[in-house]
Amino acid sequence: MLFNILDIEHALLKLRRMSVASLLSRCRFNTHGLVRTAKSKILLVLIICNYLSCIPTLKGQSNEKPNIIFILADDLGYGDTEPYGQKVLKTPNIARMAKEGMKFTDHYAGAPVCAPSRSTLMTGMHTGHTPIRGNRRDMFQGVEAMPHDVRTIAEMFKENSNYTTALFGRWHLGGVFSNSCPHQRGFDHSFGALSKFHKPPNTYYRPDLYKNGELYIVDENDKGAESVHVEDLITEKALQFIDKQSKGGTPFFLYMAYSLVHAPIEPIPGEVDYSDRDWPQEEKDFAHNVAGLDKYVGMFMEQLKKSGIDKNTLVIFTSDNGPHGEGHNPLFFDSNGPLKGIKRDLYEGGIRIPFIARWPGKIRPGTTNDHPSAFWDLMPTMAEIIDIEPPKQSDGISYLPALLGKKQQKHDYLYWEFKPGNPRQAIRKDDWKAIYFIQDGRFELYHLSDDIGEKRNLASEYPLVAEELFEMIQEAHDYNPRFPLTNTEKHIQVSAKNPNYLEYEDGTPYIPIGPNICWSRITTEADQALGQYDKYFKKLAENGGNYTRIWLSAPLWEVEQKKASGFDLGKTDYLLDSLVNLASKYSIKIKFCLENFRQLTDRPAPFEGSVPFDKPIYSKVYGGPLENMEQFFATKEGKELFLSRMHWFSNRYATNPTVFGWELWNEINSVKATKKVVLDWTREMLIEAKQAFPRQLVMQSLGSFDSKDKASIYKQYMALEDNEILQVHRYLDPGAELEVAKGAMDILAADATRELLSYDHDRPVIVSEVGAVEAHHAGPSKLYEKDTKGVLLHDLLFAPFFSGAAGPGQSWHWHHYIDRHNLWWHFGRFKEAIKGIDPITEDFTPLFLEDQNFRIYILKGKSTTLIWCRDIKSGWRQELLEGKEAKKIKDIHLDLSLLGLEKGTKIDFYLPWSDKWQKGGTVAAGSINLPDFKRSIVVKISN
Repeated sequence: MLFNILDIEHALLKLRRMSVASLLSRCRFNTHGLVRTAKSKILLVLIICNYLSCIPTLKGQSNEKPNIIFILADDLGYGDTEPYGQKVLKTPNIARMAKEGMKFTDHYAGAPVCAPSRSTLMTGMHTGHTPIRGNRRDMFQGVEAMPHDVRTIAEMFKENSNYTTALFGRWHLGGVFSNSCPHQRGFDHSFGALSKFHKPPNTYYRPDLYKNGELYIVDENDKGAESVHVEDLITEKALQFIDKQSKGGTPFFLYMAYSLVHAPIEPIPGEVDYSDRDWPQEEKDFAHNVAGLDKYVGMFMEQLKKSGIDKNTLVIFTSDNGPHGEGHNPLFFDSNGPLKGIKRDLYEGGIRIPFIARWPGKIRPGTTNDHPSAFWDLMPTMAEIIDIEPPKQSDGISYLPALLGKKQQKHDYLYWEFKPGNPRQAIRKDDWKAIYFIQDGRFELYHLSDDIGEKRNLASEYPLVAEELFEMIQEAHDYNPRFPLTNTEKHIQVSAKNPNYLEYEDGTPYIPIGPNICWSRITTEADQALGQYDKYFKKLAENGGNYTRIWLSAPLWEVEQKKASGFDLGKTDYLLDSLVNLASKYSIKIKFCLENFRQLTDRPAPFEGSVPFDKPIYSKVYGGPLENMEQFFATKEGKELFLSRMHWFSNRYATNPTVFGWELWNEINSVKATKKVVLDWTREMLIEAKQAFPRQLVMQSLGSFDSKDKASIYKQYMALEDNEILQVHRYLDPGAELEVAKGAMDILAADATRELLSYDHDRPVIVSEVGAVEAHHAGPSKLYEKDTKGVLLHDLLFAPFFSGAAGPGQSWHWHHYIDRHNLWWHFGRFKEAIKGIDPITEDFTPLFLEDQNFRIYILKGKSTTLIWCRDIKSGWRQELLEGKEAKKIKDIHLDLSLLGLEKGTKIDFYLPWSDKWQKGGTVAAGSINLPDFKRSIVVKISN
């Protein structure tokens, strides 16, 4: 009886998964121990062959599991090869591979650029989870190194099978001096380039390669010579590896990572010559590189047949992202085919890639599959092929059933994110594809089966689909501190270059724009409150806001309600985490205030919409440990209460970049304890807070600066070394002692800013509470009822920043005033007025002028001078008390000779009340003519 060798191998594959006892139990023996049936004879022979290795399988390999070769091109577009519609460039070997195997039409790279795409390939995690999410270069490591807390696909093979693993070509997940080179991440053999901080100009003729982590000098390319094309050499070494493994070695996984057709375009001869074509030289060079890549694919096919392992080898050919436009025009050969976009885009052209698999006897020749799959599916696919469990980290789904023509499980969705430029996220669910451009809030929705070129944005036509995909996008992304996707994912710090301002951890400026929204004024019901905050945050974000302040001691958020240090984990898990996630969703930073109480009694809130200013659970009268507030601030027992609270929140949020900073106490000078004890306590707790929150800012808060005695208090607290931000509160208050707190809103806010700047502590100043109240803070001002246009809000936003503060004034009365009149647009007007301004680099000097018509606030910088002119005759007294509508101001000539501006200096004007920019010509003899405006105008002078 004759048997096909593939049938025997298939039987062996099954037999290896069965125990010897189980196999023998399937054979029937007579009483003399002789095998009774021919079928049992065959089975017994197979048992002996399998377990004693009496006869080898193909060409000396003793294991029936397949060899796997994964060929990865670099920057090869969806339309660059014949199987995907290329009409000009000839790729006969790739075409033959498709004819003998399966072509996937809907396979995706992990990202639109190299490193993150390879990271998804190696870890089985999409870019919302994988550790490397950008082409970040490191001075010492060359490129961002793959951390060791995730497994690579090579490590999966080594830890769970007898496969030999090899990488030939480009790694790009750890450079020369990293601890994450291929030989350190599961590859038995590696040969190719390891990235350095500076890429060599002669990439394809570089002399420095690495073999198993050791420097390998290509002598022929030393000292600038260009004799050996590196891709030729790497291919030669890979073919030698295959030949050696075929002669009795273990099965192998070969990751063949080419640099072709990545720039620079240094052509290599292929099987097709385009030298005589009437094309630009760069396009000829590109065509030759595609031909060279195709030639290499053919060489692998021939080597497999020559080595006798062709039928037991799965070969996959694909690319790491869409086509590049670096040194040639991707439209010249229609490199992206019918798709929109190229490399670095999350449109289909940037991430949908060619993907061909060939496995004789397993994959049906000439087939096409439209299963949506992606790089992170490789890990579980390989795991299923070698019959192991993939690491739990994987987001992938094995596409082995699709390869074998069987029923295939589908993804709930495929997800991508990419930071450079306008940070963006993309998701595909079935035939729906969405792209969210975070910076400008643009959401695009396409239906790919009808619109593969992504030409028709359907977001407005299918709002429910758009909403569903937007929610999926948010869920798919996990914060990565090395690759923050949005500004919300970067920590805030005092600028190292200019300590009067704030910056993100990457050094870009941060100007905190937003109001206090400390608690819900209308509900303590969790879901209702979160819905309200969703509305607030959305409106704020739509208008350029990026900041708010939350009182953790307000009843809505309070986690310590029933007894001292009895923290409610459930409230933190749901309510506070939900709040922080909402802020992150809208790129809003939160400053948390840890405490606000002033006594230990049990008094109700002073007026509707306010909060209690007492904490009875700390009082012995109500079962707590303390007699009075003096004990809280002066004794170890009292301090431990605050520290336990601080550490509770530290354990939860200390590393979360959505949290801007931590305020120890709201208006600490208002508590019922001696001034020295409270000051000493603050000094001590600021140090503790910085240890608890090392990556976030810490600060203290004082009561409204409305009387003379507050000057000395502010000076004492602002001088504390660990107080990282100088905060001041000031309200328009008819009961205030200081006259400045009863006058114009812009003057009272600007004066408070200048007061703190005069302390000369080289720290940012923030007017962290500002608004209008009834006399002696008896409630929100009645002026708000009349201020439907936001005259007060406009002034309190602009005046502090234009007086030298690190940001605009941070308004109070969010529910009673801002939201009631829908005044959120004022934040957008401020954001527009300072568009493109970098206060850190400008190092502004604040100046102030006043005449009978205007108050003129000036920020004179190194390359830009900003001026905010406020009409004196249209303040809150005139408009809100006297009912006089602001008049349009015309024919104003502004003398700026004191600024020393050169003749011809460029000027632009912004009109906040009409949201318009106007070109203003140039400075003439130190003066300018202002356009017509109402209430205020911003002048931007480019020095």
